[in-house]
Amino acid sequence: MDQADTIKTGGHSLQEERTRNVEIDGSWYEIPNYRPETLGLTKALELFEDSIPDIKEACQLNILHIMRDNPKIEPSGDETLDWVREGLREERIKSAVQHYQKTLKRIKSREDARRNPHRTSITDEMIEAAREYPISDMYDGHLRGGEDRRRFGICPFHAESTGSFCIHPDNRWSCFGACNEHGDSISYYQKINSVSFPEAVKAMQ
Repeated sequence: MDQADTIKTGGHSLQEERTRNVEIDGSWYEIPNYRPETLGLTKALELFEDSIPDIKEACQLNILHIMRDNPKIEPSGDETLDWVREGLREERIKSAVQHYQKTLKRIKSREDARRNPHRTSITDEMIEAAREYPISDMYDGHLRGGEDRRRFGICPFHAESTGSFCIHPDNRWSCFGACNEHGDSISYYQKINSVSFPEAVKAMQ
């Protein structure tokens, strides 16, 4: 095996995903469409439950550092230029902090649920967990394409003979056929099972 195709981690050799091989007891085996498991935010917070206070503090500090590193721009005298520069600054900040804000929001939702364990309404955490539920796991039929790319199949929402239904890598779906609809995993569950939004979210936990 070419050394360039191997990553050394903790004394073990892990072949890169692009080779589609894994090492078991010192031998390499090919696995079709092999893809390392990825963790959603909900699962990650469950696994690192004891470290949530540290995760929360780290997110808050990172947001503060991002704001500090992107201070307001001094006026240049050119209003158009200043408007463009400020817009770019705000976009940089928004892009950089959104993951930390999402994590803090999920942590707050978990804390609220623990403070009020008898609450019957759905929480933000439940909604986010439902949105992470793979649409492909609910799809009843054959899908073309790899898991890391767009996948296509027959649309379950209208009669057709060609596959106009698409599941996107960000776990959203769309149909470019007769129904011309789109949505996330929750809306997919709602349409398939004819249930309300709260019913879908609760069922997808």
